Amino acid sequence: MKRDFVLFFISIVFSNYMVHGKDGHCSWYGECGDSPTGKYNCLYTGPAIALKNETGLKILKTYCPDLLEEKGYTYTCCDTDQLITIQKNMGLPQQFFLRCPSCYRNFLNLYCYQTCSKNQSNYVFNVKTQPMPTNKTKTQITKIDYFITHTYANGMFNSCKGVQMPSANERAITVFCGHPADQCTIKNWLQYMGDTTNGHTPFDINFNITNTPITPNTTNTTFYPMDVTTSLCNETALNKSACSCQDCTLSCAPMPPFPKPPKPATILGFDAWYFIMCILYIIFVLFFGTYGLCYNIISRNAFGIKQKKYDSIEERPCGRTGSINGHGQSRKKKLSAPLVEEKDINCLEKIGAGVEKFLRNMFLTWGLVVARHPVIVIVLGILIAGALSAGLYFFKVTTNPVDLWSAKNSRARTEKDYFDSHFGPFYRTEQLIVTRPNNNTIVKHKNPGSLVSYTNYTSLFDKEFLHMLLDLQLEIENLTATYKGETVRLQDICFKPLAPDNNNCTTESVLEYWQKSHENIDKLAYTPDGWFVKADYLDHFHFCVSAPASTQDTVGLNISCLATNSAPIFPWVAMGGYDGLNYQDSTAFVITILVNNHLKDEDNEKAMAWEKVLIDFLKTRQNSLNMTIAFNTERSIEDEINRESSSDIWTVLASYLIMFGYITITLGQYGMCENPQKLLIDSKITLGLSGVTNVLLSVAAFLGTYIIFGKPATLIIIEVVPFLVLTSRPISPGLSGKFSALSVAASLGTYSYFGIPATLIIIEVVPFLVLAVGVDNIFILVQAYQRDTRPPGESLEEQIGRIVGRVGPSMLLTSSAESIAFFLGALTNMPAVRVFSLYAALAVLIDFLLQITVFIALMTIDAKRQEDNRFDACCCIKEPGSKKEKHEGWLFYLFKHFYAPFILKEYVRPIVVLVFTAYFFMNIAVLHKIGLGLDQKLSMPDDSYVLRYFGNESRYLHVGAPVYFVVREGHDYTTMQGQNALCGGNGCPQDSLVGQLYTASKLANYTYIAQPTSSWIDDFFDWLAPGGSPPCCRLFPNGTFCPATVVDKTCTACPVHKKPDGRPTPQDFMKYLPIYLKDNPGTKCAKGGHAAYGSGVNLIHNKTQVGATYFMTYHTILRTNEDFIGALREARKIGENITNTITTKTSNATVFPYSIFYVYYKEYLTLYFYVYYEQYLTVVHDTIFNIALCMIAIFVVTFILIGFDFFSAIMIVLVVSMIVIDICGMMYFWDITLNAVSLVNLVMAVGIAVEFCAHIVRAFAVSLQPTKLMRAEEALAHMGSSVLSGITLTKLGGIIVLAFSKSQLFQVFYFRMYLGMVLYGATHGLIFLPVLLSYIGPPINKAKLYDAQQRRKHLSVDSDNDDINSSRQNLVSDSGAPPDYNTLADPAL
Repeated sequence: MKRDFVLFFISIVFSNYMVHGKDGHCSWYGECGDSPTGKYNCLYTGPAIALKNETGLKILKTYCPDLLEEKGYTYTCCDTDQLITIQKNMGLPQQFFLRCPSCYRNFLNLYCYQTCSKNQSNYVFNVKTQPMPTNKTKTQITKIDYFITHTYANGMFNSCKGVQMPSANERAITVFCGHPADQCTIKNWLQYMGDTTNGHTPFDINFNITNTPITPNTTNTTFYPMDVTTSLCNETALNKSACSCQDCTLSCAPMPPFPKPPKPATILGFDAWYFIMCILYIIFVLFFGTYGLCYNIISRNAFGIKQKKYDSIEERPCGRTGSINGHGQSRKKKLSAPLVEEKDINCLEKIGAGVEKFLRNMFLTWGLVVARHPVIVIVLGILIAGALSAGLYFFKVTTNPVDLWSAKNSRARTEKDYFDSHFGPFYRTEQLIVTRPNNNTIVKHKNPGSLVSYTNYTSLFDKEFLHMLLDLQLEIENLTATYKGETVRLQDICFKPLAPDNNNCTTESVLEYWQKSHENIDKLAYTPDGWFVKADYLDHFHFCVSAPASTQDTVGLNISCLATNSAPIFPWVAMGGYDGLNYQDSTAFVITILVNNHLKDEDNEKAMAWEKVLIDFLKTRQNSLNMTIAFNTERSIEDEINRESSSDIWTVLASYLIMFGYITITLGQYGMCENPQKLLIDSKITLGLSGVTNVLLSVAAFLGTYIIFGKPATLIIIEVVPFLVLTSRPISPGLSGKFSALSVAASLGTYSYFGIPATLIIIEVVPFLVLAVGVDNIFILVQAYQRDTRPPGESLEEQIGRIVGRVGPSMLLTSSAESIAFFLGALTNMPAVRVFSLYAALAVLIDFLLQITVFIALMTIDAKRQEDNRFDACCCIKEPGSKKEKHEGWLFYLFKHFYAPFILKEYVRPIVVLVFTAYFFMNIAVLHKIGLGLDQKLSMPDDSYVLRYFGNESRYLHVGAPVYFVVREGHDYTTMQGQNALCGGNGCPQDSLVGQLYTASKLANYTYIAQPTSSWIDDFFDWLAPGGSPPCCRLFPNGTFCPATVVDKTCTACPVHKKPDGRPTPQDFMKYLPIYLKDNPGTKCAKGGHAAYGSGVNLIHNKTQVGATYFMTYHTILRTNEDFIGALREARKIGENITNTITTKTSNATVFPYSIFYVYYKEYLTLYFYVYYEQYLTVVHDTIFNIALCMIAIFVVTFILIGFDFFSAIMIVLVVSMIVIDICGMMYFWDITLNAVSLVNLVMAVGIAVEFCAHIVRAFAVSLQPTKLMRAEEALAHMGSSVLSGITLTKLGGIIVLAFSKSQLFQVFYFRMYLGMVLYGATHGLIFLPVLLSYIGPPINKAKLYDAQQRRKHLSVDSDNDDINSSRQNLVSDSGAPPDYNTLADPAL
């Protein structure tokens, strides 16, 4: 309905020739033949004639009631024929202006007084006449001057300038002015209506606006301007209520104050967050300084104060190193540790010691069983993992962005489903942005009627270029594709809003102004003498951008502005790169092709086949010499994402190979190579390949399990789980590879059995996570074996069982903490995070199970091979020689003798604490500044053609997203109350749905609503209104609908029964509504509802009731993520307010906003605007919720498995929290936004951080060294080297490779964030955590100390081992003072 069916009313065949004198008389009477655009009036200078014809009187009463005499005859200067012409020509003005009765009355009076007033000669001057060709006795009037006062002209204009045209979201005056509403003035409005070149005015009318009598030069007659009283738009008129607020600002209540944007919180002129964090840091420094001073004075005896009870206690060895493992010689002073009595032990400590003992014995027994039966365990493990991996047969990946970002029960998802089920899905969009960046020439165009005035147009408007562009568009429209042997054309799949009456496709292009015709572009209009060009294609363009709904230009070419499908082409949609309304400065043409969309994917396959052909065609044309084309289709984004995933396969593979190679090499023990063949014995290539298999099998198993249950995977799961598994397996060098692969495959397959599809996020993230978790455990287990010396009489199987008993609880601690944390993370509503959490949790769990079964078995076999001096990978070859002596690795040596003592020096520890806490507080200060959203460009490969489209889209496009306010089923549209709750015409309250959206459009900078809404109910009332020739609603004699375009005298106006308020009765409302929704708009009736509302109104119960409906408007131009999120938030506020209003009046129906962005604003092309951006309304809450759940799980698990040690659990949670917050701070400084991908990474970071912290904290907790400082040094020396060589160095090699990925998404969200995880995890775990433990680490468990002391009482020690004897004697020495269990502990066993 966005059509400008130009001013037939103007063709009002009126004209006058005023006579002289104040009393006045007629200037014409009757009609004298046809003019090119209507009918001429006959010259008549006599007195007015009585109007006695009943038809004429009825028309006069309807249209010109002010001229009707109350008594006696009514004398007029028009006959019945002229009145019939008025009735005919007032059809369109009535349709557009009657919604504001005062405007319509003022407009009618302009022509009523001109045509019929008995004092016509006072203000109508016949300027030009001519004899009637067929009757020389009559004279035709061909031109008049019409004098009106400023008061009347301004009153009429002011009452009409705000009247809305709901179907087009435009102001109605645009149709009658020849200019956009913003540029329309009273002068150019009257000038346009009086000009015959508009195609509808029958003769020239020169409107003269003056407040004083005037005497033209060509006559001695004085004319007095017409000055009929006008009605203000907020006054009643024509027995109707005043105009509504939407049409008349005078009817509006005071506009609510414009909300001021919130100011950043400041304190003393500084950012509040910065200020608070600075103050907190200062407080911390003061507290820490005081603590350090007191610690040195009291605990360290810095001033030499004599201490009676603890004189012999030293916190650090006197020598450089000292003994920290209970073996070897010590150069430290003797320590005294008071004897623990059983009564000193509380219940929690007893339980904790019991848990520790139970876990140690359980893993010892299990390790012994596996080591003694390796083949059986391997076969059973592979069979079970293989069975789970078999679920990959059902494997499927979720790529639908709606399923990825929005939960099925989320508000946006349910609203989308409701919209699609009631109105159908939004159409598919193919869009081209055409520019000429290399052509800056100017097209100079001479302005009409001027010899020296020119307008400059950009090179896009060169005629030859337009012909070239038209050829391109026609080629596109004629493309054909093949689908299942069937030829597919655009005509078969395109959107046709007026079908079957008009089967042309909807293509929004500037070329539609010329109806895609080369002949129309070349058409010229000449002056009457035929010598000069009066108008050309640019004059037509200028007219059409001013009045895009015009059916014919007024420049002389007589070409329609409507597209071939009879729809208007709005310039802000078809052009870009201009300022204001200067369309001639456009630097881009936008061609948009709309294609039908369907709910079922299989129904869209024909369209996708045609889109594939279109993409291939445009790739060959996008860089021609004369034009540059940036394009995008409905399938482009998904195609490019799939291509991106495959394009980086070599990068990801290189990352894996580097990590696998590192693990294989560094896990082996390579001493002095006296015999090079020893390298083949000590290498772990076979074990490494087995480890890869372990990762893949665990991932396959978890995927298979979930697929069984119908849960889709994501690409992020598939790409990241193997990384996670590989870093979480305790296997020997060679085994690491194969069994990592095994765990990946098993986890993937497991979820596949349960029917849980994967997603892109899973494929990209979970492998990294599995590697990060597993490699650490691998190194801890393998290095524990390598550093262990088997006592005499102990078999290899018993040794492995003992090692598993020692290391197994630590592996269980990290794996169970991470797995449970991820399972709890699945409680979130965000599908991408939920599915990732499920897959990651099961992947870690399966990987752990494979570690303590198949891997231990294979490690046993590999250890036997190595002890038997057999070559790796060729075990049949045996090298004779003596057994190799075990020795400390170089990294362990460095940690033990250099790094750990240095980092725990008295002057280093305070520096570490101050630096790390300063950085921590700084990162907290910037948390609120982390951006939200996902930059559209990051999701595409660097060489993607879509990137050019994104750039041009942001630079050139001028259209905002459409937004629909949907009224759910349940509203009563037939009652006055129900109608008033929604409508926007006269008689409608300001708080109606239409009214509230109008108010919102006035606050566009805040509400993001750009225009008033279209309103089917208001247009329906206008459509039902009688008037016009013919009226919109007509019936054939048999009662069927007679369209206005049908010329049939038997058709009569619909007999609409109306209530006192002028609206149809409920019966007639429902009787004629289905007809209205099938009526196509046209030049006779612009209000037909088929095009604009055919799919927007649901008729239910055999068309006896109205179901769901929508009211459409547009958002403002949204460019940033903040704009999109704000638009969604404000639209929902408006919807909720409308719901609250209408439910209190008439119904229980609710109203919700729904929007789809069909040109890929910030995400996938097929992505639904609100469905995607809804996540950002809660992403901060979701982030806090998920991380908090993970922290709770980590605390509970570590609390239990470390032996009910509250302080140890707190230490782990504290440092993990610091790591996560520091990563968040890095996101701000490195321009990484918060979205589903980064949220998944943050959840994963929690798991990886546990690996960096938990092993060291547990080593500290179980250590029986006398002081916290010594316990921290022992834990760092033993576990730190494994953490560094395992997770840190392994991941760094693989991460650095990701920096060379073609995918910007990989570079930003994986390279940067993974690098942050590893660096922050390593620095906190290997630097800050040991220092923190040395200060405030948990006290020793007295139950463990008591058990150790009791064991030592019965321990026989060689007499030459002075250190152990001394320790034993000290442990059993009788101290008179009670022990301080916060600082004292027994040396480790």
